[in-house]
Amino acid sequence: MALQASDFNLNQRYIVALLAFEFGDLFKSNVDWLSNMAECSWDWITCNDQGKVTTLELASENITGTLPPEISGLESLEYLIVGDNSLVGTLPPEIGELKELTELKLYDNMLSGAIPSTIGELTKLDILWLNYNEFSSTLPTELGALRELSDLRIYTNNITGTLPSELGYLTSLTILSLGKNQLGGIIPSEIGDLVSLEKLYIETNGFEGAIPSNIGKLTKLKALHLYENEFTSSLPTELGKIQELNDLRIFSNIITGTLPSELGQLVSLTLLSLSSNQLNGTLSSWMGDLTSLTELYLPSNQFTGSLPTELGNLLDLAILDVSHNQLASSLPTEVGNLSEVTSLRLHDNQFTGSLPDELLSLKGLTDLRISHNQFTGTLPSWVGYLDLSVLWINNNQFTGTFEIDTSGMKDLCVDQNNFTGGLPLEIETDYSCRPFPEEDYICASDSGIKLCIATECYSLEFSYVLRYANGTEENTPCEDSL
Repeated sequence: MALQASDFNLNQRYIVALLAFEFGDLFKSNVDWLSNMAECSWDWITCNDQGKVTTLELASENITGTLPPEISGLESLEYLIVGDNSLVGTLPPEIGELKELTELKLYDNMLSGAIPSTIGELTKLDILWLNYNEFSSTLPTELGALRELSDLRIYTNNITGTLPSELGYLTSLTILSLGKNQLGGIIPSEIGDLVSLEKLYIETNGFEGAIPSNIGKLTKLKALHLYENEFTSSLPTELGKIQELNDLRIFSNIITGTLPSELGQLVSLTLLSLSSNQLNGTLSSWMGDLTSLTELYLPSNQFTGSLPTELGNLLDLAILDVSHNQLASSLPTEVGNLSEVTSLRLHDNQFTGSLPDELLSLKGLTDLRISHNQFTGTLPSWVGYLDLSVLWINNNQFTGTFEIDTSGMKDLCVDQNNFTGGLPLEIETDYSCRPFPEEDYICASDSGIKLCIATECYSLEFSYVLRYANGTEENTPCEDSL
């Protein structure tokens, strides 16, 4: 139907036409907007029975330009979805006039400036996605007026300041994602009022102080990401109350103290990452109660003692990383119960004794790192039966010959042991040196035999240099090639 001058929605057509011009040539060339048909028949536009525009769904449509303030004239608009485009400029304060709006998705653009305080006037808003933009300034306190909001995502921007306590009013919120900004200060205690919250992501900011104990009130929480901040003090025991939690990441902070035993109540956990903190004490038997765990990361702390035998209860565990601690004693044979494990990272500790034969049961193991410990004895032949792509056994006290099948390995480090004899034939054959500049070689000696392995041999499949030596200093230039 052609447009008539008397149509009640003439103003609406003007606004939509303005959007078409604002959104750039690439957009205009790909849509049938500005045709002589009524705008309610145009692609990506939905109208109600009265012919008023209720939806603009324009994600990933090569849109450029700005969001004009005139868009506020679409008074019946409920869904404004313009994500994954190239919008620039600011979010106009007139956005607050879209009183019927329930979904506002402007993610993955290049919008900048402050988030306007008028956004607090969108009291029917259920979903607000502003992530992956260049918004700056602080979070407006008016966000606290959005009592119907269930999903708030403003991650990966340049937001500064602190978390406004008014966010505690958002009791319908199930997802709060503010990671990768420049937020700081302490977490307000009002965070505990978000009783519907299922996912809390505030990683990669500058938050400091203690993790508030009120976080234990978030009993519906399934994912908690606090990593890469500056949190201090010890882990709150109240974390143990969040028994639906399956993803807990607090790595790269300044957390001190011991692991609270209350963490053993988190029986739904599938991923626990506490690496790169200042945690100390021993790893306790309650860790064996976390039987849903598939990934356990505890490296770069100050843990002491031995690995608890109860870790053998974690039958779904795929990754165990306790590297860079001060763990000692021999490996418990129960580690052999971890039939699903693919990566076992025990390097840079003080483990002693021989490798238990029970590790042969780890048929899916592809990544074994036990370097920089005090393991002794001969290297068991079963190591060669595993389908390993990574094997680090350097800087131990292994003796005997090295007769492991290394075919298929991409990362092999075996130096700084007490091995005797020569290299396996396949290493000498498959990884022989090609002519390279002197600095591209690392020399190692074994029983008086000079061994030079090029870091960039044409046939070399290792992602790191193969090292096989007894105390020879690394990065020594080679005098001769093989």
